[in-house]
Amino acid sequence: MRLLEHELGQRREAGVTNLRQQRRAGADPSFERFPFILVVLDNLAAFRETFEEEENLTRSMDSMLSDVASLMRDGPAAGIHFV
Repeated sequence: MRLLEHELGQRREAGVTNLRQQRRAGADPSFERFPFILVVLDNLAAFRETFEEEENLTRSMDSMLSDVASLMRDGPAAGIHFV
């Protein structure tokens, strides 16, 4: 998660607002250094159920799910996609 958040931050700092359109337009050759990233989440519900038993881990899990939601919302424009 931290790596993906860091990557999103780097892309924002570089001015990436819509990676696909910016590449097509040839706006800036430096955008070519950012590959598209595909994140596959498999059976997230079972993963969450495993950790809900522990109260401290539940808080951590809620935080992680919030981070995932943010990345899923903000990532696609910067080339970070979730399946």
